Amino acid sequence: MKHDVLRSVVHNALDSLTSGCSFVFSLDDFNFPFWQFVWSMPDGVIEADLTSGEIPNPAAHSGSIAYRRLEGAMKIVAKELPDFLRKNRCDPRQVESIHARFETNFKRRQYVYIRIVRSGGRVTEDLYSGIPLRRLKILDHLGRIRRASVFGTGLSKA
Repeated sequence: MKHDVLRSVVHNALDSLTSGCSFVFSLDDFNFPFWQFVWSMPDGVIEADLTSGEIPNPAAHSGSIAYRRLEGAMKIVAKELPDFLRKNRCDPRQVESIHARFETNFKRRQYVYIRIVRSGGRVTEDLYSGIPLRRLKILDHLGRIRRASVFGTGLSKA
């Protein structure tokens, strides 16, 4: 399995989840307001381990309805992600962990930081923004379009 294929499959899965109508995962309702739930968190941030379905530091989210819905959605994602990876010719046994950090701010901008660790030790960190999720791009000092570095954005904490 090529690592870039794994990156694109995980991106497609998370794009489907965050878009509001997930066609990849069988969530309870068709119109799942993902970003509204993230917005309602105290700091506008939620982190999740997509391989286990766990959300670290649950005490910070005070057991709100939005948190319980997000927690249920992450459990479904963890359960169905291996099948989605297999359907897209990726071996879920080679994936050690997939962490995502979802952040929204007062300007209603959405950011997703994804960290994929393969069993061979290769680590990929990507930053996406907007709906649909797109890679964040910047201009370098010579005026060329480049991928934004995850480091220095405040999102490299997942």
